[in-house]
Amino acid sequence: MCSADLGHRDEFRRVQARMLNMEPHPGVVPLYHVLEDTQHYYQVMHRADGGRLFDSLLQKYSDGCMPEAIVKRIMREILEAVAHLHRHGVLHRDIKPDNLVVTAPDSSGSFGRVMLIDFDLGAVLTAPQLVRDEVVGTKQFSAPETFVGRFSRQSDLYSVGAILYLLMVGNLPYAGHVYDEFEGSIGTPTLG
Repeated sequence: MCSADLGHRDEFRRVQARMLNMEPHPGVVPLYHVLEDTQHYYQVMHRADGGRLFDSLLQKYSDGCMPEAIVKRIMREILEAVAHLHRHGVLHRDIKPDNLVVTAPDSSGSFGRVMLIDFDLGAVLTAPQLVRDEVVGTKQFSAPETFVGRFSRQSDLYSVGAILYLLMVGNLPYAGHVYDEFEGSIGTPTLG
């Protein structure tokens, strides 16, 4: 195993330890256990019975028209979850619709609570900005500075803004070809 792989494993373990010991928050799916064998990690976490955020939205609002109050509530819940992570020194680094789930609707049928999942690419923030020799995350939701290995609280917030843009407009802020020149810009990128 090369030293880069060891560094990634150490960072993954630091983030998972932080997540296991973090005080609970209704917008962050709780992590109960992290198990490891020689090839894989296994995470035991709470199940969000409402499914993925966008699937749930399409089911409830099949015409694509969401009430303003629902959009505001969704964004507030995402921002509260991200703020909770940041207060505990964790950057998510891959905030995107696929990493947002909802709880099952309550008995009144109202839309479930949004929860953030998947901390595999997370990093423990020890300074205002992390500089890494890597590009991680899903490029369409990544802040420009992350393509040169700079990650911060603001780069996570950029991702939340891209989600808001997608909710409001129905497409992403930039076409996919805009990111083509960033393939392979630092080391070996792991873009989603």
